[in-house]
Amino acid sequence: MPKLLIHRKKPNPVPPCGKRIVYQVPHSPFQKLIEAARLAHQMSYRELAEELGVEHSTLWQWLHTQNGVPHARSFKDQHLASLSRALKIPVPQIKEAFDASRHRFTAQEDPAPTSSTDALEGFIEALGNDKRERISKQYALNLAKTFLASAKSGNFSRTSST
Repeated sequence: MPKLLIHRKKPNPVPPCGKRIVYQVPHSPFQKLIEAARLAHQMSYRELAEELGVEHSTLWQWLHTQNGVPHARSFKDQHLASLSRALKIPVPQIKEAFDASRHRFTAQEDPAPTSSTDALEGFIEALGNDKRERISKQYALNLAKTFLASAKSGNFSRTSST
């Protein structure tokens, strides 16, 4: 008799890429829409995957990925049309749910603070307004340090640093 997963002596090995992929219950609008329609039509992952023309594991990843949307390389327009046909959901509704599910930033990323963006814009403006054709490395470093310090302090103004 084969051993159950719980009777393994050691846990699953780490995959060759070196990191485990974290999956979770469908949580994004796209995942919830597809999962609810799949359950309403009483289709298994394998049945739906066959209708879409993808592997069942690919479909499962689309609906359980932490990002909430399938990766752009694996999800094409033909899959969108196939999903619409198989689950009887209008294409615009699927597209709307897909767009609503896109993350602007992942859980590990913080959006760029506006002060640092302003500092970078100020740096570019200062270099653009400089009439010299060549500047020294020291001058560029001093400009960068000045703008970085003003971005960290939060009292940034474009005219005061140049």
